[in-house]
Amino acid sequence: MKVYNYIIRLAFFLAIGLVLTSSIVEGDKEVSKSVSTTDDVVLKVITNSPTTALSAKALKSIMRGEQQQWSDGTTIKIGLMKTNTEVGSQTASYIYRMTSQGLNKYWLGLVFQGRAIAPQFFSSEQQLQEFIKSTPGAIGVVSHSFETSQKVVKIEGLPGF
Repeated sequence: MKVYNYIIRLAFFLAIGLVLTSSIVEGDKEVSKSVSTTDDVVLKVITNSPTTALSAKALKSIMRGEQQQWSDGTTIKIGLMKTNTEVGSQTASYIYRMTSQGLNKYWLGLVFQGRAIAPQFFSSEQQLQEFIKSTPGAIGVVSHSFETSQKVVKIEGLPGF
């Protein structure tokens, strides 16, 4: 049974790795997008939890998988845009302080070690919003211009939020 679980887990991580490591390609060149200053970042955090405000430190702890439950005991479920999207790239750079590839490797490592539950990755902000809406305890990052019906969390100490 242990071997079977190991094989299933390995197949899962390989599948996630293929999805997460996709990159933006224009012509024959790979394009990497990065955020150079905090003035360029206009993101907002949305949630399906009782939380209305978080400190920058608490947000980073949640988004890095270090804090895995809300204060009421609900499990935190993270939803992110795929790192080959503009919002995904900004999230990796601004919140995680990593490249898109670094973020993918970070989560693969955490999940493989059994230290965290993998975030759900989405291709569109609409899909991410639907995940947040239908998942108790969910949290995610969307562009500031995205119109959302979900609760927007105020982040204290981070410009652009």
